[in-house]
Amino acid sequence: MPDANTVQSRQRTVTTILIAIPIVLLVLYLIPVKVGGQVTDARTAQPLADVAVDLGKKEIRTDAEGRFSTRTFRFRPVNASIELDRYQPWQGKSQFNLIPLLPASIVAAVQPNRLGGQIVDASSNEPVPGVILTAADQSATSDKAGQFELLNVPRENVILQAESDGFIPFQQAVDAGQLAANASMLTLQLLPDGLRGTVSDAATGQTLPGASVLFGDRTTESQDDGFYYVSHVSGSDLLQVILPGYLPASIAVESTAILAGEEPLDVALEPTVLSGKAVDGRTGEPLAETKLAIGGKTLIADEAGGFHFQGLHGNGLLLEASLAGYEPVRVAVDETSHLLDGQDLVVELLPKHLAGRVFNLVTDSPLAGATVIAGNNGADTDDDGRFILWGAEAPLEVVVSAEGFSDAESRFDDNQEIRVALKPRHAVITVEDLESGERLPGISLIGPRSQNTSDAQGVALLRLLDPGEVFTVTADGFSTAVIPYDGADQVQVQLYRDTIAGHAVDGKRGEGIIGATVYVYDGAQCQGAQCQGTEPAVMADTNADGSFLVEDAPPDAQVMVKAPGFDLYFPEALDQGECGAPYCLEAELQPFEARGFYIPFHYLYNRALIEERLDLVANSPVLNTVVVDMKSDLGEIAWEPRNEVARDIGVYDPNLMSAQEFLEKARERGIYTIARFVTFKDNALAEGRPEWGARKKDSPGVLWRDAEKLAWVDVYRDEVRQYEIDLAKELAELGYDEIQFDYFRFTGHPDHTQFDYVVESTTENRVEAITTFSSELMDALKPYGVFTSIDVFGSIILTGQEPFIGQNLAEMAAGLDYVSPMIYPQVWWPGTFPGCDEPVLCPYQVIYDSTERVRDTVALPTRIRPWLQGYPNNYRSSGPAAGYNYSVPEMMIQRKAADDAGADGWLFWSGGGNFPDQIFGPMPSLVDLQAQVAARQGR
Repeated sequence: MPDANTVQSRQRTVTTILIAIPIVLLVLYLIPVKVGGQVTDARTAQPLADVAVDLGKKEIRTDAEGRFSTRTFRFRPVNASIELDRYQPWQGKSQFNLIPLLPASIVAAVQPNRLGGQIVDASSNEPVPGVILTAADQSATSDKAGQFELLNVPRENVILQAESDGFIPFQQAVDAGQLAANASMLTLQLLPDGLRGTVSDAATGQTLPGASVLFGDRTTESQDDGFYYVSHVSGSDLLQVILPGYLPASIAVESTAILAGEEPLDVALEPTVLSGKAVDGRTGEPLAETKLAIGGKTLIADEAGGFHFQGLHGNGLLLEASLAGYEPVRVAVDETSHLLDGQDLVVELLPKHLAGRVFNLVTDSPLAGATVIAGNNGADTDDDGRFILWGAEAPLEVVVSAEGFSDAESRFDDNQEIRVALKPRHAVITVEDLESGERLPGISLIGPRSQNTSDAQGVALLRLLDPGEVFTVTADGFSTAVIPYDGADQVQVQLYRDTIAGHAVDGKRGEGIIGATVYVYDGAQCQGAQCQGTEPAVMADTNADGSFLVEDAPPDAQVMVKAPGFDLYFPEALDQGECGAPYCLEAELQPFEARGFYIPFHYLYNRALIEERLDLVANSPVLNTVVVDMKSDLGEIAWEPRNEVARDIGVYDPNLMSAQEFLEKARERGIYTIARFVTFKDNALAEGRPEWGARKKDSPGVLWRDAEKLAWVDVYRDEVRQYEIDLAKELAELGYDEIQFDYFRFTGHPDHTQFDYVVESTTENRVEAITTFSSELMDALKPYGVFTSIDVFGSIILTGQEPFIGQNLAEMAAGLDYVSPMIYPQVWWPGTFPGCDEPVLCPYQVIYDSTERVRDTVALPTRIRPWLQGYPNNYRSSGPAAGYNYSVPEMMIQRKAADDAGADGWLFWSGGGNFPDQIFGPMPSLVDLQAQVAARQGR
């Protein structure tokens, strides 16, 4: 067992060791240690050489392996930071080992700058693959999803550019915040190739936002940087750029490179300029130093009185001018002439003077032409009643006189403008009958401020009447006269009789005719039947009993009465009777039924063939009418048009027999002429004005065509409707008896929602479009005295409407003279015609029942005149009528059915214009015809 000394010795040793260990450790921790580090690319782990590492008080650079080292105390960690242009900023500190003297480490994995995003088509928002993107010296290509990534992009002064075929090159500045590893993805929108450029100020070169840019029917605005863009450019056109304060620019764009967006078309707008001169209003001498102000801008006129403002715009601008010794003046500036056309504005300043104005005492209106006398000085008033006495000084006495007014005196007590009122005198008016010269008592005379009635001698005093004013003279049965008063004391007025009263009656039945129209023409313009096709001086419709009253007829009135189902009526003279009006007319109209056939447009190229067709009608005891194409299915017309669009697209061929020549030949033979007018199936107009054509939404740049490869037009377009109305009016002016409108409808396509019309094509919209156009067309043609008719599908008789193509028979027939349903038996498929399983075998029933059904739908005065099947083919491939074609008996049975049903005539149709002439001969009995048909059918 150790002794006490040994134990104490051991305890002292342990104590010493326990005290020494912390001291040694402290000493070791106070010894500087090595700090080693390495800088690497965080994405690739590759070392980065020659990188500056900021250690606070010093900076060291990495070696080829990206390494660096330093020494430091453990109680003083190394704080390091790295700033690289192509990497994200990095900061860190040294990490020490727990064991003294072992080196510390710094691991610096720096993140490369990253720019990522997606490219999309600005028009469709779809991704765009294959786009080449560059930023500084870095490049990338977008993938199938339109996404891209650029690494090691510099942080400053970098422009991102994107290019791809079919799109306009794109660029934008890169913000440093977009380069961080956690930065949001960019979305870049590329514009498809189109017309593009920059709008700028031609004087300063500054870009101009907000400019209206028009190309064809496309409109856009320049952006904040002046950039403009027009997509889906399909062809050359005129580029127009408009911005208030600048002259409009118009540039014809034909370059394919510019239209495709390969090259920009920059537009430099010239500022508007208001130039002019300030002059002495009396001498015309220039006035230097004149102060001028307009639109918040002010300047001083130069030595020649000239001034020059830029950048003004708008109507209602007033230029204010002032100069010592002259009266200030305000002059209206006209935007068109002064700012856009550059017309100089002359500003006249008047020297100081005495001025005043003269007024009518009764009307308080300015009085022009009054004479102002002040001693040896004098002046006349202008249109505003103003006068100026140059060089005169107050006080000053003046005397004012004017023709038709009593003189008045006034006085200038100072330099202020004075006001002088003159009292008007009165006029004595005599009223006479123009034809007899007799004076007319009881005639009403109405002036601006008084009225009176002529006495037994036809004389009246009209008070408070000023020169230049008008008064009105009226009497029942006489023309209304509006007379300008010239200031004379006595005025003679002559009136002529202008009222016609009477009845339009059926010359066969003696009944009054509803729906007749009475046209009254000026005899100085036309006589008798020559008046048809010209616009009347006045017209009126008959009442339910056929009575009418026409007022405001011109002298030597020429009258025509028109009613559907009757011949035109032209009285040789007007009689005076007991009808309650100066002229009376009992018009007995003779019934008329048109019986004829169709002549196609291409016949007009063969004059001999036309002569043969017209002779057939002239020599027939049955026929009296021809229907001839004047506007064909192709949109061609047979006369030289006045309409500018028709002239521009070239719809007239002078080599054919003109409408005028055909009409003359028909009139020589006494034939009733119906001009067929194909309406909305207008291939020529659609091709000449493609933007007016019917097109599908999925192919807006392509005209839709029907089974005949012919294009149609957009029925909803105002331009289309006006074009058809204009041509119809031109045709009416030629003097044809009737215009018959075909294809008066929408296309037969099964889904109108597929079309890119200017409005949504609903059932209601289609019916409204056709109905309103019919009303507009009838109103436009009514003044020309031409009969009107419309062809409709035979199937419309079942319900009275075909909303799919926009037709409501009753509504569209309002104001129409004839409806011509195309009720050919062949067009009715088996089982579709009520009461007959195979309509081809029931020609009499189809025509008879159809005519009666239409009459039940369409109200008088519109008449029913059907189209009959004049061609043989029925196109049946099965059933009892398979292979059974029509011949003379079936066609004549249709005639018989139309006559028996009380139709107002009939017309035979064959698309090629070929008919068996026997069908126009005398009508056999129905029994004989049916027997012939039974024999042909093998019954």
